Amino acid sequence: MYKNYQSKGVEIIGVELENGTPGQPADVAYVTQYARQHNWTFPAVADPIGDLWAYFPQNAVPLNLAIDGSTMAILESSAGAMTNASMINEFLDRNLAKVQ
Repeated sequence: MYKNYQSKGVEIIGVELENGTPGQPADVAYVTQYARQHNWTFPAVADPIGDLWAYFPQNAVPLNLAIDGSTMAILESSAGAMTNASMINEFLDRNLAKVQ
């Protein structure tokens, strides 16, 4: 899925704020393990100091953002896990259509 959307100019980045325990920042080891466990093929980063919490509502994790790379405008914000491929595809297709 990632390679398909990447060829359309979409970049997916996983940002892990927590290490699985609410309020506990994620470190690189946790993100690496989590990405492998969930078969992520896209880049992922950790927030080991917890700086990013200032930018996201704590009750909105996971938070999915579609951002226009040329304007940096947030196209859509959606709280909650996307639990299957069709949910992810719909989110990406809907927002890709907004910038084409």
